[in-house]
This record gives sequence, C-alpha cells and structure tokens, in this order.
Amino acid sequence: MKDEENFHDERILSEEEKNIERVGFAYQPIEYARNEWINSLKKLGKTLEIGVWKGDILFKVHKESESFTGIDLSSEAIKLLQIKTKTLKLSNIKLEHLDFFDLPEDIKFDTIIMSGVLHHLDLNKVVKKIDNLLNKNGKFHLWEPLPGPMLLRFFRFLTPHLRTDDETPLSQSFLDQLKNEFPSYNLKYCGSSIAITAPMALIKVNKNFLYKVDKFFTKKNFFKPWVIYGYFSK
Repeated sequence: MKDEENFHDERILSEEEKNIERVGFAYQPIEYARNEWINSLKKLGKTLEIGVWKGDILFKVHKESESFTGIDLSSEAIKLLQIKTKTLKLSNIKLEHLDFFDLPEDIKFDTIIMSGVLHHLDLNKVVKKIDNLLNKNGKFHLWEPLPGPMLLRFFRFLTPHLRTDDETPLSQSFLDQLKNEFPSYNLKYCGSSIAITAPMALIKVNKNFLYKVDKFFTKKNFFKPWVIYGYFSK
C-alpha cells in the first residue's frame, strides 16, 4: 500500500503543477456520463467517499449529505483538499489520510461512494468491509473502468507507468460476482463509442454531441464489448 500511496502523492502534485485536467478531450463523453452519475446521487445521509482525491464528487454532493467523510491513501491529496474546503468554508466535512480497510467499523454510513478505486482492491474484502460499514438499507455507488476493446488494452500494455501494478479493470466475472453480492443493483455503461468519438475530438466536435453519440452506441448490444466504464449502484 505504501507504493500505491507514493504513486498517488507524486501524481497529484505533478498534476497540480502542470494544471492538467482529469481527462482529455477525447474522453469528454465519459466525463459527461460520470457527471450525470454524480448528479444523480441524492439524499445521501451520512456519506463516506473512498478515494476522495481532488474532491470533484465531494464538491457536487456534499449538500445532499447530512455529513461527508472523505478518505484517501494520498496524504498530499488530503492536504490540498483540506485547504480548498477551508477556503470555501464548507461544514460537516471530515477528510482523513486513511486506508479504507483501517476504517473503524463502529461508525456506520447511509451511503458509500467509490470512483476508480475498487479495481485496485480485493472484491471479497471490499464487500465484507462495506457490509460492515453500511447502515441497514444503506446505498453503495461505484464508478469503475472495464477492460474495453483490444486497442485500449494494447494501450494499457504499452503504458504501465500511467498506473500502479495492482490496477486491473473490472472483468465480467468480477461484475457478475458484484451483482451476486448486491442483488438489488443498477448497472449502466458508457464509452462504447470511444473509437468513433476520439477522432471527432481531434477536430473539436461539440462535447455534448460526443456524449449523445456515445449514449446512442452504448445502448446497442453490438457495441457492448467496447464499453470502457461501468457505474453500479445498490
């Protein structure tokens, strides 16, 4: 876990220095879908976000929360976020440099949110921990990368420096196991049109149009193998 922490500490500091956006223009359809997912999170009650990072979810949903706890393995991410929340004078927010598995289980939450975190972890351990942390009838929301088409897999193979060794996109068997653990689930996909929208992005096609194209293709079964992100709620 120490290597993971160091990787993300270095990453967030370099991104702050270079002012790099979280996604490139070609990924805007996915970012639109992610924002749609975040905006759908309502009446959250006592909320925990695992992997709070730069706080993009926190800043959008904290008003829907009775209280908001954000944890992250990166101490630098927590320091930067503490400065931002203090500057904005946000209340009922607690930020901690903490490993998810070290969270005390005597504290319960109505909602747990994970975005781009689960694919680093052991699913069985995560499910058990979440069950112990959630109140009865609590909600669990996650957003995770999927294997995607062969071209994307080849890109990942060529760029191991962009991620840590334990990062593995969620396989279908992984998703099936997740469905079994949380029967009352809602699963959606996005990113099936990346091969089409990426060239459009190079010529600055309207971002909202890219999102609509992606949404159209994602509904087609033929493009199911091309989806590169999934968002799951129970």
